[in-house]
Amino acid sequence: MLTAGPEATNREAVNEAMYSDDLLVRCTDAVSTAFSWVLEHLEAFDPLCRATACSPKETKALVELGIMLLGYSSATGDRLSPGLARAVDFVREICHRPDFIDWCIRSPESFAHFVDFAAVLRFFEVEHAELRVRLERAISCGAAAYHVERVPFQLMNLRLSLELADLTNTLPSIDTIYKSSILTNELSAAYISQSSAYAITHIIMFSTKYGADRPSVPPQLRSKRIHRLLSDMIVCLCQERHWDLLGEFLFAWECLELPASSLTARAWRVFLDAQRDDGSFPSSAPNRLDAAANLDVGEQKATDFKESYHTTLVGILAASSVLRGRFQGAE
Repeated sequence: MLTAGPEATNREAVNEAMYSDDLLVRCTDAVSTAFSWVLEHLEAFDPLCRATACSPKETKALVELGIMLLGYSSATGDRLSPGLARAVDFVREICHRPDFIDWCIRSPESFAHFVDFAAVLRFFEVEHAELRVRLERAISCGAAAYHVERVPFQLMNLRLSLELADLTNTLPSIDTIYKSSILTNELSAAYISQSSAYAITHIIMFSTKYGADRPSVPPQLRSKRIHRLLSDMIVCLCQERHWDLLGEFLFAWECLELPASSLTARAWRVFLDAQRDDGSFPSSAPNRLDAAANLDVGEQKATDFKESYHTTLVGILAASSVLRGRFQGAE
């Protein structure tokens, strides 16, 4: 099981010296207001309100909500706050619906998402026996092993979630999968595509169990080469004002326990400056957001949610990791 890390380490002493009290207060406020935005928009995460047939696209938002809750709770130690309890109960209610969990068998592409749900529910000690029965049935038919082609970071995701959910798991170890990933190559930030950038951050997240299990990190991820790559990517993303990826790389930095620096302190201020008054973080899609102005109110809200929810979840994960052991809980 994932657990919150110790509240005081040598690294945290270094970070407190580099990250000013003002920045830590801003991270605290960012988590609080972003979590409030999520709670105000919970219904929009429900895949059943939009779809009559399952697809990975339809379950994506709810999965990412669940992973945020798991990572947030692991980082902060919050297991009892009203806001967290409300969000976990929302995920629980959907995952107890037979018409929803049947999708894990009927849609092979969505199987991994339902393993993620099982991992989240087990972390919060929520009963999910029916979902487990369906998942084990799918696993026995080869759903985890060979029915869907997966790139390394997707295989890492499934490997980790099977472990966290305590389901039958015959996949290679995280370290073995890492050896076939993009991060084994010499990389230059100038030539990293957007899809490759997301692959890099996800490899780091899954290798560290969202920052909760740093000792198990493949030693290659602790190299100066990776440190330099992340530093360069953070600079590029600040310049590009790509808030979603910037948040992911700041979170990846914290997952690897890299030391705070003047560069990351500045990047945090740039990222936090992007947060809106309502608590959400915009994505890096200004053209699409501008186009939303021509839509009616309902369409505009739906578009705004679609363009903001992921970066807002990432913002909570990333800022929570900076505040490890210092956040009091979501209201």
